[in-house]
Amino acid sequence: MAVKSSKKKRTGAAAGPVAQSIAEMKEAMLQIGSVMQEAATEARRAEGIRQVIGDTVAGLEAKLRERRLLAEESETKLSIRIHELQEELTKQEDLVKRREREIQESRVQSEDTRTAVLGAQLKEQGERLRQKEAALRAQQESSAARIRDLEEQIGKTAEFLESRDAEIETLRAKLDELQSLADGSVTLTEENVVLLEEVARGSEPEHSQRDESEARGLRIGQSMRQIVTRSGNTAQPVPAPDRKKSRWASLLAPVKKGS
Repeated sequence: MAVKSSKKKRTGAAAGPVAQSIAEMKEAMLQIGSVMQEAATEARRAEGIRQVIGDTVAGLEAKLRERRLLAEESETKLSIRIHELQEELTKQEDLVKRREREIQESRVQSEDTRTAVLGAQLKEQGERLRQKEAALRAQQESSAARIRDLEEQIGKTAEFLESRDAEIETLRAKLDELQSLADGSVTLTEENVVLLEEVARGSEPEHSQRDESEARGLRIGQSMRQIVTRSGNTAQPVPAPDRKKSRWASLLAPVKKGS
């Protein structure tokens, strides 16, 4: 009985650690299961995240492909547009160059035409100037000839006036001599009468010279009247030639009537 008790005691003493180990193992298994659950949960969550990431990446890749296609399409369109613009620019440059050539040619033609017109105008003006110079020279020559004629005429007129003044002075001297006669009679010769009438007619070309000659003749006529008045006798003029009457005829009228 005592042996059985000791065996039971030993068995009970040995069963204690085992049970504890089992309990610890169970607890460890539970922890492992919990960890595995957590790992599975994390794995599922990681799978979800991976799926989300995969979907996101796929979406991004799709968008990238779409954008790449759009970019390629845009690049193609842009290349086509650039090519069209280059062609248009080339056409515009050709048009500008052609327009510049036309403008240059037109400018050259315009300058040539203007030069020709200016040359014609200059030639015409030169011809007019030569004609004016010729007319001016002719006018100067005509004026010089006219001046020479006038100078000659003035010289002749001056000579004529000098000779006429000498004749008048001679006649005045004769009148003074007649005034000094004792009997107071006055006799006019035909030459004296003709001279007085020529002076009265004023054959000089210039008006002022004719007036001067008439004034001198008038003074001579007045002197003759004074002679007749002082003497109380009459003058015996010699009959004059049949000539046109002048103012000297009226001056000589008292003398002729007294005869």
